[in-house]
Amino acid sequence: MFDEKKSEVIVSKQVEQFHKLVLRNRVLTERLKAAVDRPSFVHLAVQIGKENGYSFTTQEVEKYVDRHFLLLMSQFS
Repeated sequence: MFDEKKSEVIVSKQVEQFHKLVLRNRVLTERLKAAVDRPSFVHLAVQIGKENGYSFTTQEVEKYVDRHFLLLMSQFS
């Protein structure tokens, strides 16, 4: 049986860990700051995540952005 809540927690951890990596790495931060809108930010996050060994989808990043919108805006704008 598939446990959606457990899966969501794991996903959140992956995206959250990636977010922490980006905050520690100026080059990655600058790459994300280059996004001109939310869809390009999400796409870029997935791409950069893959480049750094993470595996999450655009939908997972969208959920994370929805939950942490104000924090992300202050860090990446």
